[in-house]
Amino acid sequence: MNMIPVFVVFIVFTFVFGVIKMAFDYNRSKMLAGSGNGGASLKTSELEALIRGAVKDAVQPILDRLDETDRRLQDHDVLLLDEGRENDSSDLSQN
Repeated sequence: MNMIPVFVVFIVFTFVFGVIKMAFDYNRSKMLAGSGNGGASLKTSELEALIRGAVKDAVQPILDRLDETDRRLQDHDVLLLDEGRENDSSDLSQN
């Protein structure tokens, strides 16, 4: 009886089984490495907190300038109202 076909079939199946096992092992190790993260990626809440902080730091000087401008306008309006009252009282005293 000729045993060569049996050995060929055995070698082919062993090779195919080995390749499939290596693929599964690679995928498993890749999946396990990805679940640990090692601190390389951020959670959504951490990313949102970083963005909020950056926006707050960028916008705060603008808000400060806006508040200062509002204060100056209010002071200016008060001065204009005071001048207007003085003019009204002087007009009334002249009549």
